[in-house]
Amino acid sequence: PLNKLEDAIDVARAVKELGGFATKIDLENALRIKGGGLARKIASTRRWGLLSGTGQLKLTDLAKEIFYPTTSTQAEDAKAKAFFGITLFKTVYDRFKESGQLPKDELLRNILITNYHVVEDYAGTVANIIKKSISTFIPFGKDVSFVSEPTESSTEDKNIPKPDFVDESGNLKVFIEAKTIYPIAKDI
Repeated sequence: PLNKLEDAIDVARAVKELGGFATKIDLENALRIKGGGLARKIASTRRWGLLSGTGQLKLTDLAKEIFYPTTSTQAEDAKAKAFFGITLFKTVYDRFKESGQLPKDELLRNILITNYHVVEDYAGTVANIIKKSISTFIPFGKDVSFVSEPTESSTEDKNIPKPDFVDESGNLKVFIEAKTIYPIAKDI
């Protein structure tokens, strides 16, 4: 996602206030954002795992855990699940958790580009999102066992569902949403 979790929560909150379901037009009116800015916020909110659907957007169970917690820690735990549900974020966290700190901004940006193939134009944004998330709601050392992959020897963990963006083989699924574009001239 190219927006912070707080921004994604704001978009999901707008959907919540619209009854839990919303169209893009509903969100344009609610958030007073149009065009590419809104599309980016919706896409990021989906990537954070807080919205699903295409034409009709709806809150995910994870978003509901944030908005309607049933325990004192459920909302914060749901934010951690959102963070660790993003493979890149979890990988970077795991890489640096032993040291208890992330590298300085430029080094983290370079690591994202070199080691994790983040596009240079977005590396600074992604680095800032990771740093902000860890400093706000994912302190180093937080137990992240609730997002770990089941092990072969563990029978009770085998029923942990994989995130809906990972298929049965563990491959990342990519969704592309596009509008049909019709050529202006017949020979194009």
